[in-house]
Amino acid sequence: LMPGMQRFPCTAPASVGDCIHLVDTPSLLLDLDAFEFNAQLQKSMVAKHPGVALRPHMKAHKCSSIAKWQVENAGAVGVCVQKVCEAEAAVHGGVKDVFLSNEIVGLDKCKRFCQLASDHADVKLSVCADCNLHLQQMSEAALACGVTIDVVIEVNVGQDRCGVDSDSDLVRLAQTCKQSAGLSFKGVQHYHGWAQHQRTAQ
Repeated sequence: LMPGMQRFPCTAPASVGDCIHLVDTPSLLLDLDAFEFNAQLQKSMVAKHPGVALRPHMKAHKCSSIAKWQVENAGAVGVCVQKVCEAEAAVHGGVKDVFLSNEIVGLDKCKRFCQLASDHADVKLSVCADCNLHLQQMSEAALACGVTIDVVIEVNVGQDRCGVDSDSDLVRLAQTCKQSAGLSFKGVQHYHGWAQHQRTAQ
């Protein structure tokens, strides 16, 4: 909470056994049978491919309890989040491996992320970068908080949202990351949303 702010009590939108029309909105409703079936199906599909790990994105449900369940029961190694506040929610909800699969812009947000790592030394946190500014700010924040942050370099694979555009930029940023205090280079990542929900190889 920001200085001077108060935390207000949170009232549950419903109780177990309530009729559907009594559930306050917005609420996350979960068909438990379908959810558990899909989670186990996903787990079994990933298990067919050695060396592939499952890391679902919390944006699918925005619920740290479900994220923790996915790690404990569905074979996930951790979760992805998109923003610092989502990383905070995941960690405070008990998830021990959180990848912020986006770039953090701004020293204040970098410091929040690094403070989260400092406050929860048993949690593995990692983040993307695609330019020198990201590395500089995260390095400064990591040094201020006394932590080392795992960093992956994002590569643009055609969606043109973020990520480096050339092999040379990738190598240069990776080398800069390796030389930056408080940072640990862990690899590369890419994301292409248009490749989702494809039913055939073509």
